[in-house]
Amino acid sequence: MEWRLLYGDEWAANWEAAVNRPPLTKIEPLEWSMFAHVVKVEHEAFRPLRGLKRFRSLALAERRFAWRNGAGIAPEFLHRRVVGDGG
Repeated sequence: MEWRLLYGDEWAANWEAAVNRPPLTKIEPLEWSMFAHVVKVEHEAFRPLRGLKRFRSLALAERRFAWRNGAGIAPEFLHRRVVGDGG
């Protein structure tokens, strides 16, 4: 019962979205320069991604965005950086 009180509204909103499947709003693709600004890519794993072709080889793997060279980023982190607290 406690879980329902804490998360019931969120669950209901997610259910409604899943059932109704509203159309997604198209956004421009993320380019390297914006990614570098948002994520602050100092780590060496991100350096090879500066080429547009490699950067666009992004895939979803194990609940995170990942590239072939092993660099990856959690969607939650990227979301916080774009719309949240910047953490």
